[in-house]
Formats: sequence, C-alpha cells, structure tokens
Amino acid sequence: LVGTGVTTLCYCVGADQVYYPSQVASQPGWRHTPSADTSPVFRRCHEVANEVRDRGIDVIRVIMERAAEQGLEFIPSLRMNDGHFAQKIHPTEHPFTSRFWMEHQDLTLVRADPSLTGWQGFVFDWTHQEVRDYRMAQIEEIIDGYAADGFEIDFTRHYMLFPPGKQQPELVTEMVRRTRARLDERARRVGKP
Repeated sequence: LVGTGVTTLCYCVGADQVYYPSQVASQPGWRHTPSADTSPVFRRCHEVANEVRDRGIDVIRVIMERAAEQGLEFIPSLRMNDGHFAQKIHPTEHPFTSRFWMEHQDLTLVRADPSLTGWQGFVFDWTHQEVRDYRMAQIEEIIDGYAADGFEIDFTRHYMLFPPGKQQPELVTEMVRRTRARLDERARRVGKP
C-alpha cells in the first residue's frame, strides 16, 4: 500500500477467534481438531498460529506499528457474526471454531429457529445479553489496544444477528452507542480523535 493512493489500512482482527493476544476471545490454534490434519491450509494455519503465540508475537500490533511507520492510518475491524467456521465442516470439528462458541452453542440462531440451516443456524443470536456482552468485551479490548485511528464494526460477515421475524435493532444501536463512547473515552485519554 505504501506509495499508492491508499491512506488507511482497515484490517480484520478476527471474529469469535482473534489474531492478537486476547483476555476475552480464543486465538487460532487454541485447540487441535482432526480436520486440521486433513487440510494443508488448516494444518499450516494451526502451525503458524501456535508458533506466533509461542514466540509472543502480537501480529496486529506489528501491523499497526508498521502502518504508522509508513504514514498509514490503522483501523482494526471486528466481524460481528462470522459464519465461515460453519460452512464446510461441522463447527464442532472446524479448527476456527472459537472456545466461546463451543461453550455457548445454546446461544445460536438454530436454537431459536430450528428451520435455519448451514452457517445461518450456527451464528450467534444477539437477543441474548451474553452474546452482546461478549462482543462488547472484544470491542473494548480492541479499542483500548489497537484503535490507533479508529475502529470498524463489521456487520457484513455474516449479516444475520436475530432469528427471522424477531429482529431487535435497538440492541445493536445500543452497542454502537457504547462503542462510540469507548472511542471518545480513548480519544480523550490519548489526546487524539
């Protein structure tokens, strides 16, 4: 991106699993699954994730600092409901399934609407306070540690948050308000909008 017209790097830092040392969410490689051995891509991701963690490398911090050195704004992006872990392999066997999901399968959309199939049934149901609290804890952790120039809430991967016919957009609006307040608090603390 250096030397191009690009001035801002908006970088995905994860979803249920995150790519930085977290006190809230699990990281890739947190568990080993047989499916990790059957796919060269999964196997390599597992190896790299463990090596990075074992060496104490904070990949997102490295990217953030390098962006700053090159004069690029850095905006971490968090996916709110990512269903990639539920597309080709059952989530209980997928290496990118998070610890939170494994421990809270009762908070998924399929529990509210058994007719949902595929990834749509396996993503979280945001009518549950526990799901929203988990996401807010992630958001706060990312803002405090990585939001050098801003923060993006990514609602496009994957877009279902509520059971069909039971949407409660005011719950999302409240989270966006809390996120804005946390960003404003950080801005005051570091002296930069």
